[in-house]
Amino acid sequence: DDGKNIEVEERSDLWVMDKYEPKGNNGFGYDPIVYPLENGKPAARTYSELSPNEKNNISHRGQALKKIVEKLLSQQVSPVAS
Repeated sequence: DDGKNIEVEERSDLWVMDKYEPKGNNGFGYDPIVYPLENGKPAARTYSELSPNEKNNISHRGQALKKIVEKLLSQQVSPVAS
């Protein structure tokens, strides 16, 4: 971090279906064929079957956003007047 930019990195461990059988109606892209891992094993539901809140709590994007918010709050950033 240089005071102007905030960088964070996150990752998600996941499992992709062996055969193409999309499940669920939420999300986008590969969500219907990708399962988050729980204790090293595929979860019972695909990312597409999770609610947006459930997905955000475990996805790499959701985790990265949490870190960004924490960094912004710790810097006590004030809004820029326009």
